[in-house]
Amino acid sequence: MLPGAGAAALLLVVVIVALVATGGDDDEQDDTDMAEDTGAIATATAEAEAALQQVTPTPDPTDELVPLTPEPSPTVEVDPEPTPTPTPVQVAEEPPPTPTPVPEEPAPPASPPVTGEFGELPAGDMPSGSPADALNLQFNLDMGLQAVPSEALAYRINRRQWSLQDAQNVATNLGIGAEVVDQGGGSFQAEGGSASLYINPSSIQFVRPSSTDSPPQIPGNDQLVATARNWLVDNGLVTGNVGFGEVRNRNEQTGVANVLISPAEPSNIISGTPSARVSVRGDGVVTEATISWFQSLGGSTYGLRPAEDLWADATSGRGFVDIRANDLPAGFQGASATANITSVSIAYTVAGSPQGTQYLVPVVVFSGSANVEGTSVPVSIYVQAAAAQAIPRG
Repeated sequence: MLPGAGAAALLLVVVIVALVATGGDDDEQDDTDMAEDTGAIATATAEAEAALQQVTPTPDPTDELVPLTPEPSPTVEVDPEPTPTPTPVQVAEEPPPTPTPVPEEPAPPASPPVTGEFGELPAGDMPSGSPADALNLQFNLDMGLQAVPSEALAYRINRRQWSLQDAQNVATNLGIGAEVVDQGGGSFQAEGGSASLYINPSSIQFVRPSSTDSPPQIPGNDQLVATARNWLVDNGLVTGNVGFGEVRNRNEQTGVANVLISPAEPSNIISGTPSARVSVRGDGVVTEATISWFQSLGGSTYGLRPAEDLWADATSGRGFVDIRANDLPAGFQGASATANITSVSIAYTVAGSPQGTQYLVPVVVFSGSANVEGTSVPVSIYVQAAAAQAIPRG
């Protein structure tokens, strides 16, 4: 509402109230006055309307009408009705589903030990008899069995095939002034006045009688080994693969030393085959020789028995216990001792008949030492190792 319109309406109401208030108690006077009042009211009304027109402004058509924004009604907070608490219902629990067991895949079977190209090997020749027989030995494994090899080479011995001319050449080189006789089956013999020679497919034997003169002084071991090795090679008694050898004993009374020459490969051969045993006099003359050599060696890989089985053989008397007499204390008569095994290696021994095919077969060697009456004594235990092999002899 405009301010001028409000004032005019208020003036009209005041006029009407004033007129009503002036009325008397007399009815007649009322009628007379009513006519006057009516005129007065009409006059007052006309004046009020004139005043209203004077105070009411004419709206400017360019003015925009702004709508009144109603005042927001007051928010009445109503307490929410309480939510009823549901009564718990006992529901029988279902047992959890039983998981279906997943079958375990079986472990792949262990691969069988490798059998080499020679098939099952014959039993190896194992040594027997040792000063260890006088000892009551207990064994302590001071190493892990994982150090035991699982494979090793085996070797087939390819023998040298001798001809009559080959044998005659050897006899001539050795100074045997005699004709070589063919005895058949690959065997040859020459008997001279100063020496004799015998050759067969598996060995050679040479003998030169030693003089009865005073024995010469024996030189050092290195010279003895060199003398024996050169004699073998220079006279064509061995082919290649010749090791350096070692002196096994020295006899100062006779002036002769015994030298063992072994193949360079494989090393650590514990059998007498293949080898060359040469007796060398102090003056460098060879007085005797026994030679078991070969033309060549053919190797093939073989799987070994489980390490646990090898160790069980070593500690239960199924292996050869090697102790050298010279390592024992003086006056040793027998004692109890514990051998601490600290290392493992591979050695070789011959297998098969000299009349047939022969092989070098692997042997596992457990090595350590034992305290015998206060003396530390080296101990080695040799156990046949190839899985594809017959029971050992010896």
